Amino acid sequence: MSSLRRFREPLFSPFFPTTRFFDDFDFDQNFKIELDVSHFRPEELKVNVVENELVVEGKHEEKSDKYGKIERNFTRKYKLPANMKPEDVTSELSKEGILTVSSIKKQVEDSKVRNIPIQTKLT
Repeated sequence: MSSLRRFREPLFSPFFPTTRFFDDFDFDQNFKIELDVSHFRPEELKVNVVENELVVEGKHEEKSDKYGKIERNFTRKYKLPANMKPEDVTSELSKEGILTVSSIKKQVEDSKVRNIPIQTKLT
């Protein structure tokens, strides 16, 4: 199966909002993840490529709300497929708080054909 779409919600208390993860993998064409990070401000999010691994982090310090104090953080790590260039990874945060991180497939360069002559020995 070359394409897979998953929805995952972490197992946290139902009384507190959670970060939802949408993974959309189509290794033949692209790599895309969508995360609901609406509980984080843009400056509280980081997206990095470390070697061949995508690391998405969100953290905000302790805040008070009507129930008490809360501190949230998450780290998600994804291995980039071999056909993806780390420098082609892009991210976009929508006004609804959905962070989309994606990359397109590397273009395969035309392979150069090298002709290997066959030598013959007569004796």
